Amino acid sequence: MCAHVDTFYQSTVSSPTIYWLIQEKTLRVADGFGAVEIVECPSDKGDTCHYDIRGVSEKKSENFAKAYCKSPAIRVCINGEASIISEQEYPRLADLYGSSK
Repeated sequence: MCAHVDTFYQSTVSSPTIYWLIQEKTLRVADGFGAVEIVECPSDKGDTCHYDIRGVSEKKSENFAKAYCKSPAIRVCINGEASIISEQEYPRLADLYGSSK
């Protein structure tokens, strides 16, 4: 994943690369996500494995992020390798790099 982000999104993300690994099964059972669509949507940067999540309100998306955007789903790329961000590390990194907590 780190090499993928570096290849397609280097101009979009800051360093270190931090990303959220969203599990489709979690997404499909979350409150308000019953009609969710996961649509293959190649990016304008040539990323052919990019997907959009559609059919969910902004409020439901925020609630989902608050419930699931945390360790062990958050990863950081260090020297090209992904590492899980621990629950203890997350608040410090969120303060440094921004988060919707």
